[in-house]
Amino acid sequence: MLSTKYTAEKQERTDMNGIQKTLFSLSDIQYRDFQSKLIPNIIKERIIGVRTPVLRDLAKQIKRSAEAEELLSALPHFYFEENQLHSFIISDERDFE
Repeated sequence: MLSTKYTAEKQERTDMNGIQKTLFSLSDIQYRDFQSKLIPNIIKERIIGVRTPVLRDLAKQIKRSAEAEELLSALPHFYFEENQLHSFIISDERDFE
């Protein structure tokens, strides 16, 4: 079951960017609960619950877009999945200049 705090945060965040909206649309609440048990040092409210293969596919889709540039330049990230997405985009780069 969703915690009230998480539900309120998800509904009240009007400042979400396009990437965050996409991540929330791909979320799996049961996976978020499972993942939060595996990573106890990250609070549950900072985990959206997007599965890794889905994040890898999303990184491939957006890697050359303006959204990717926005994500890479907006640090620190609030959500765990934003950090993962950031790392997947960087790992797919061929030129690091």
